[in-house]
Amino acid sequence: MTSTPDLLDVEIKLGKFRTSGRATANRKLPRVAVVIDNSRYVGDELWKFEILLASRIFEYAPADEPLALYVISDSSEGVEFSETREAERKRIGQLLNTRPIHKKTRRVFDALLTVVDAFGQPEFGDSIFYLGGGIDHDSLKGHSALAETLLGRGIRLFGVLFNGSPPIDVRRIRSENSATQLLEVAEQSGGLFEYEYAGDPQHRFTATQEVLQDTWQKVVKAYGRIILVYRLNLPVPLTSPGNLSLALSGSLSPEIKTAGLLYPHKKGACASPTP
Repeated sequence: MTSTPDLLDVEIKLGKFRTSGRATANRKLPRVAVVIDNSRYVGDELWKFEILLASRIFEYAPADEPLALYVISDSSEGVEFSETREAERKRIGQLLNTRPIHKKTRRVFDALLTVVDAFGQPEFGDSIFYLGGGIDHDSLKGHSALAETLLGRGIRLFGVLFNGSPPIDVRRIRSENSATQLLEVAEQSGGLFEYEYAGDPQHRFTATQEVLQDTWQKVVKAYGRIILVYRLNLPVPLTSPGNLSLALSGSLSPEIKTAGLLYPHKKGACASPTP
């Protein structure tokens, strides 16, 4: 198993600038808001499955990691970052036994924008971990507003999407499909989604032990990307928003060098560095 390096040498393209820099492993655990889909498009079996996965996250995450839980529901459901881990686990247990009133629609983009406000003052590494469907219904604000907000606040989007069709079909659709748009928002923010096939169009879902094991591995993989984060101070000023592109350089093991980087694809304007 390859150890994780403390430093990464990185080639940087920021707007018209080309330079290099060094990224340092961030040892502080990031804040993570876990979001669960409770729309009417989620059957009871899939709802219990989402809650079970969320409970495992709260069980296995380090005790000092700031976690919050938000449920897409008709009523306000969840726990804040300020809650104790014991209180958070208790609330998740209640949700497992009693499902809240179903949300009539699945306004994914609007819900994620609401969750952004819960972070308050931005902190490095802030992330959203979403468990639910990818098809948005009737959001007042679209994916562009969500992408702009996440990039502006430095919040990354990760999670596992449950879809009624194989993932490859979703990825092939490059039109106005909201699941594809959600994928693109995550990638633009510096995050990434995993997929789990959620059954037929009637939303029947069977949570077998095999499905649980497979999906939990996807959760672990996605969540691991949140924890393994590096801080890179960009050595160039940017007077207007610009595209950002990073590539690993230097002497690294083949496994690390081919793993690829997840990073925000755009950066807002910033002041010139102080001499």
